[in-house]
Order: sequence, then C-alpha cells, then structure tokens
Amino acid sequence: MSESWYQRARRRWALAHRDRAPVDRGGRNLLSSNKIAGPSWDVPIAVTCAPSSTCAASCYALNPSKPITWSGAVNRQHLRLSLAEADPQQTAERIANEVKRRGLPHLTIHGTGDLTQATVHMINALAPLIDVPIWVRSRKPHLAAKLNNHKNIYLHFSLDQTSIKRRDVFLRLNPSVQYFFSYQGQPGERITDTHGCALVFADRYDQRLLGSQIPSKARCPLHDLCTPDRPRGSATGACASCRRCFDGSLVSDQQAIAAVGSPAGEEDRRSTHGKNGGPGTPRSVLAELAVDAGDAHRCG
Repeated sequence: MSESWYQRARRRWALAHRDRAPVDRGGRNLLSSNKIAGPSWDVPIAVTCAPSSTCAASCYALNPSKPITWSGAVNRQHLRLSLAEADPQQTAERIANEVKRRGLPHLTIHGTGDLTQATVHMINALAPLIDVPIWVRSRKPHLAAKLNNHKNIYLHFSLDQTSIKRRDVFLRLNPSVQYFFSYQGQPGERITDTHGCALVFADRYDQRLLGSQIPSKARCPLHDLCTPDRPRGSATGACASCRRCFDGSLVSDQQAIAAVGSPAGEEDRRSTHGKNGGPGTPRSVLAELAVDAGDAHRCG
C-alpha cells in the first residue's frame, strides 16, 4: 500500500527532529498568533494529530505556502510540545503569565495539532490560573474527554463524514467538560443536515455548499467573510469578534440539540455500560476507542 500524505509528513518530521532538541531562541512570547483565531497554542501535527481522511485532505498546516509550515514556525511548535511534555504545570504557568501580561481576550488551543496526555494536564492546570476563555479544538475523543469541567474551558470537537463515530466514542466516556460538535464538509460535499452538530463548515467556507436546511446560527461567519468578492484580510480577527465558540453560545446550542433527541444515524447511547463498553456498544465504536487509547499512549 502506498504511503499516505500524512504518513509521509509524519516520517519526514521524525527524521528531521531525530536526536535534535528544539531551539529556544528566546523572546517573551511562547504563543503564536493566528490571524483568524487569534493568540494560539500550536503544536506539530505530525506527532499529535489523529486525522480523518477529510481532515487530511484539507489540512492547511501542510500547505507549503503558509507561514505555519515554515521552519521557524515548526521549531516553535516543537518547542511548545517539548515544554509541555517535560513539565505541564510549569508550562501552564508560563502561558498564564503571558496571557495576563499581554491582556489577551481569549486563548485558542490548537491552531495546529491536537491533544496529548501532557497537554491535557497542561490545559487543566492552566484553566484556574486565567479568567479568559480557553478554546480547545480536538478530534481525539479519548483525550478530549479528560478535560476538566472548568468554567473557562470550551471544547470544540470536530467531526466529518468519515469520523462521525468519534462522537459516540466521546459521549460514552461521560465527559464533564463543556463541549460542542462541529461538522466539516468534504471537498464538494453539499451539506443539508447539521448531523447533530451546533456548528457547520462547508469545504473552503463555500457557502454555496450549505443547504437552506442549515440554520443561520449553525453557519460559521467565515462563510460570509471568505467569499471571492471580499478583500484579502476580511476574516482577520473574525473569531475574536464572533466569540460563539468560546462564550458558551454553541455549548448551549449543543445542549438544546441533545435535549431534542439523538441526530439521525447516531448510535443509541441508552444501553447499560458494562465490560468492554456494555452489551449495546457497536464493534466500530470499540475499535475507535482502542485506536484512540493507543494514540493517547504514544503521545503521552
């Protein structure tokens, strides 16, 4: 079987960083800056991500034209991960000091990359140290479910057509964190159903791919800001202006969706949990749990 783009990226990353410690070039700021999402904690995708095929096909963190893929940025991503793995508590304190010193209005976790055991500990330690919202983006159910139920942690769990079962994996782990789901369309996919998610993204924010069935509050504002007729830079600061991902709005919307009933196609979660997830647990869900647990072990 031929090597996928993600496998190739991961292998090349491992070769480039084998026996090489990341270089701390100094500077007061540890966080990066994302023009849309704002101040961000970014880590290397090659050693943290568990991408679905849809995510893999649209990953901007592998686009060589993007500064986020350049050597300086990748070194900083590697440095952040190394610091968190070495001492999650100390790294949390360093981030908290930077957030306070710079007066940041919110913090995005994972402009690139995903959770590891160490960064889960870091985020849980960071939350009580700052008053601003912490917007955590992840596709890893097993690790995401370990985030604490703290008032300023908002988990944005990303789903798509090829990873929709991860929702059931996440929910069966009885998470206590505040969360909402988003649905990412595949290239060319016309979205006519929210799939039980509070937020929907069409491929490349092409609003022509969103059906009239998608309510306006489930449509990310980037669909209006990233149209061809808009001048370059129109989306700069969009997340800080909207804030629905980290002000509790989408968490409330997700709770309302859950109160109405399970989305079409979602596994029945009313079965009693027992050994190996209970007699009602589908094999596909158990397989997802096993894969994600293994990934969590590797990243720890």
